[in-house]
Amino acid sequence: MMNNTWYYTLSTIVQALASIFGLGGTFLVFKLQTLEKELREYREKSIRIMSYIEKKPERDYDSKSLIDISKLFLSRIITLDLDEENLDLLQDYGYVRKIWEISDVSFQFEGDSTYELKQRTLFFIEQKAKEFDIKVQYRLKLYKLALITGIILSTIMILALFMLSNSFYFSNKFLGYSEGYWINFITIFACIGIISVIVTAFYAIWGDK
Repeated sequence: MMNNTWYYTLSTIVQALASIFGLGGTFLVFKLQTLEKELREYREKSIRIMSYIEKKPERDYDSKSLIDISKLFLSRIITLDLDEENLDLLQDYGYVRKIWEISDVSFQFEGDSTYELKQRTLFFIEQKAKEFDIKVQYRLKLYKLALITGIILSTIMILALFMLSNSFYFSNKFLGYSEGYWINFITIFACIGIISVIVTAFYAIWGDK
C-alpha cells in the first residue's frame, strides 16, 4: 500500500501540473489568437501588393497557405527591382505610389523624386515582407514548443495518476522497479515540464521581438 507521503506527493504533482497546464493553455490560446489576427492582416496586404504587381486577381492566391504566401511575397519583393518586366514600371511615379498606398500607409512623400519614392517603397515593403516571414516562422516554433510541453505534462500527469491507482502495483511487479524509483522519475520530469512551460511562455512573449 502506498504510504501517505508518496500519496500526497503524487497528488500535489498532478494538481500543480494540471493548474500550470490550464493556465499556460489559456495564455497560449490568447497569444495565438492575437498572432492569427496579425498574420491575417499581413496576408491580406501581401496578396493585395502581389496582385497589383503581378497583374493577377487576388482570388488566385486563395489556395496558397500562409507559409507559401509569406515566402512568395518575400522572394517577389526582393527580386522586384531586378525584374525586367517591372523595371520600366518602377520608373513610373504613379505605379510606385500605388504600391505604397496599397500597403495601407499614409502617403508622405509628395516632394520626392520617382527614384527616391521607389527606394523608400521597396525598402518599406521588403521590411514588411521580412516581418511577415518572421511572424509565420515564430508561429510554427511556438506550436512545436507548445506541443512538446503538452506531451511532457500530459505524460507525467497520466503516469502519476496511474501510480495513484491500484493498477500500478500489478505493473510494478512486472517492471521490477521500486515505488521510490517511479516517484523520483515523475518528480524529475515534472520539473522538466515546468521548465518547458516557462520556456514556452518566455518565447510566446518575446520570441517575435
